[in-house]
Amino acid sequence: MHSFANQRCEASFSPCKKYRFWLAREWGVNGTFGVFLCHNPSSADALWLDPTTMRCNNLAVHWNWRGFGIVNLIPFITSDLAIARAATIRPDIATLNDDWLRRGRTVADVFVIAAGTEGQPDVIRVAQQLPLVPPCHAIRRNADGGYLHPSVVRDEKSFNAPETICFP
Repeated sequence: MHSFANQRCEASFSPCKKYRFWLAREWGVNGTFGVFLCHNPSSADALWLDPTTMRCNNLAVHWNWRGFGIVNLIPFITSDLAIARAATIRPDIATLNDDWLRRGRTVADVFVIAAGTEGQPDVIRVAQQLPLVPPCHAIRRNADGGYLHPSVVRDEKSFNAPETICFP
C-alpha cells in the first residue's frame, strides 16, 4: 500500500506477479466507495494507472466517490482478451481471485459491471453468484445492450451517475 497526498493506493498480486486480484485508490473517508468488475487486468499497479484504471479513477472522482476498487473475472494480467480467456488458471489462484471478488462485492457501496460487450456474459454470470447486496450498476448501456467498458469512456453521457441494472 502507498499513499500520495492523502490518497491510499493498493494492489494485490500473486507472488509470481502474473495475476492481479485487487487494485484500489481511496482519497476520502466519507461517502461512496465503488468497485468495478472488469474482465481481466492490464498493467496497472498500486503506483501506476493504465488507461482503464485511469478512466475508472476519473469516473469515481466525477461521481463524487471517496475511492474505488477493481476486481476481475480472470486475474491473468494481459491487455489481450483472447489470451486472458485462454489462460489456464491454477486452482489456488482461482480460489484467491474468488475471495477477492467476494471481498470487492462486500466492500462496495456501488458495484459496477464494467467488462465491455465481449466479456459481459462471463462477468454477469460471476456477479450473479456473488453476495446480493448492493445492487449492480453499469457505467452505461452500449447500443448492443452490453455494458460500457471504462477504457471507451469518451463523452459526457458516461459521466452520468452509474445506472442500476437487473440481470435476466
